[in-house]
Amino acid sequence: MNTLRELIGQKVIFNYRDEDYQEEIRCTVLDVCINDWYFNEKGEPIYITVDLMPNETYNGDFIDVDDFFGVNLSEITR
Repeated sequence: MNTLRELIGQKVIFNYRDEDYQEEIRCTVLDVCINDWYFNEKGEPIYITVDLMPNETYNGDFIDVDDFFGVNLSEITR
């Protein structure tokens, strides 16, 4: 993959996990966000997240629609 923007439109698996529940949900990447506000100034890490759209039903009792936004790259696989 040459750029992170190539993730947009890709089918991925969101590995949702919290203390009480875990589920793998097939999704499509809607957007990539690179948060590097203080990277140059303070040497803090760059945070890369994605916004997802679920491609299948998921357990709405445990997963909120907001959980699909700002997902860390480490929580998705292909």
